[in-house]
Amino acid sequence: MDENVEVEVVKTRDDLFQEFDWKKQWYPIGWARDIPQNKPTKITLFDEDYVVAHGDKVKGGLICLKDACPHRLAALSEGRITPDGLVQCAYHGWAFDGQSGKTELIPQLPEGSEPDESACAQSVKIAEKMGLFWINPYDSSASEESIPVVNEMMNPDFKITPNVRDLPLDYSVLVENIMDPDHGLFAHQSVAFDMYSASKDHPQDVRVTKDDKGFLRVFARVNSTKKLTAKGDDDQSNAPYATQEFIPPSTIQICRRDPKTEETKFMTNFFLVPTRAGETRFLSCAVAKLPFAVPRTLSHIQLNNFLDQDTYLLATEQPHVLRNEAEAISNSQSLDRRKMYKYRSPAERLLLCVGRFLDISLPKMPNRYSNMVRMLDPCPPRTKVLDRYEQHTKICPDSMNFVARLQKFSKTMKLASFALIFATLGFENITTKISLGLWAITFYSMKWAADSLRAEFYFKHTEERRDVELERIDKVFTPKMS
Repeated sequence: MDENVEVEVVKTRDDLFQEFDWKKQWYPIGWARDIPQNKPTKITLFDEDYVVAHGDKVKGGLICLKDACPHRLAALSEGRITPDGLVQCAYHGWAFDGQSGKTELIPQLPEGSEPDESACAQSVKIAEKMGLFWINPYDSSASEESIPVVNEMMNPDFKITPNVRDLPLDYSVLVENIMDPDHGLFAHQSVAFDMYSASKDHPQDVRVTKDDKGFLRVFARVNSTKKLTAKGDDDQSNAPYATQEFIPPSTIQICRRDPKTEETKFMTNFFLVPTRAGETRFLSCAVAKLPFAVPRTLSHIQLNNFLDQDTYLLATEQPHVLRNEAEAISNSQSLDRRKMYKYRSPAERLLLCVGRFLDISLPKMPNRYSNMVRMLDPCPPRTKVLDRYEQHTKICPDSMNFVARLQKFSKTMKLASFALIFATLGFENITTKISLGLWAITFYSMKWAADSLRAEFYFKHTEERRDVELERIDKVFTPKMS
């Protein structure tokens, strides 16, 4: 063979999955608006803690360090930002430049002495893109160009409504759930999911590629016609494509696109943060071509109700999945979801592909098996799995402020209604008494409404509520009898 002839090597799907390196990726850690300004904040990725700070009082504006002071390994996130913008440990006062990690102050050093380089904190690459903070803990020279971009999120014509929730669910379980359209009719009682499902007449087109920027992409496309819920008189001739795209490790895009222009007017994006085995930070956003953004509080209420519908189901699945993985790793066996699950649906071509990625890549995930005992944990109680306050409200300043305002408003309305009731005792005129009584009822109704809204930010999805929602399945799906 001529040595000068170039030979194109065609890589298989598994080749591309084998090449994936967790340590060469950027990871979203939170929406910039949810991270308090000018205050050290702890975030966790792969069971490692980091401290993030941003704001006009932070030297460098945006910084990230390993959350361990090199002195005695206390958490830097428990400290403060000094007046000159340094990250200061609350234990002994050591202070660090957040950009370089250099130790700028050791109060106990003799006068004239300088901190040596071995006493520095470990800095981490951090960037902001699409309203998210991203970190790259393993490659200090990484370019921001290697952060996967959702084009619509960079387009000012689209408005973004961001959401956040820390779920007691494993990264692998969540990825499979999001890429599974078949569950929507039943877990969520939503016909919209049927547009992303597949059938014999409308098969799923699944592709795995690596683009010119080096991003691995797992892509699925299908005609967005109704399959399980189709009716004979439905006109589905001009239906757009329903697309799902997974850009490992964190980004998932779901939308319907015009087959001619590839454009969309609405999409849902997910950014998954593998906190540790069995836990994931769930970041998502609705991206719509609208003149204004949907109020974030309303979006939170809607999404939390939506997530509660299948989160506990996933929590019941998770012990089986993680135990299966732990046993395979302990026995030096390869992971194989095809042996664990029973795939039957035409829409599971994508899940088979995503499952293969997980089987190949999970054993190489950083710190995946640093605490194997955690992978054997049973399913927690429903009240813990669906605790909205701990998982969402506490970590979302907008929700915390909204809840505080509702609580204050509720107390005011309660006092006003009681005051009006007592005021009626001072009047003999029946018309006045009725008028004051009606106002008292109005104010108390407003208190009730505020309390009902506030309840949306705490545990809500009881077994009774589940049972009521499951009755809706018969309204969206009728089995075709053979």
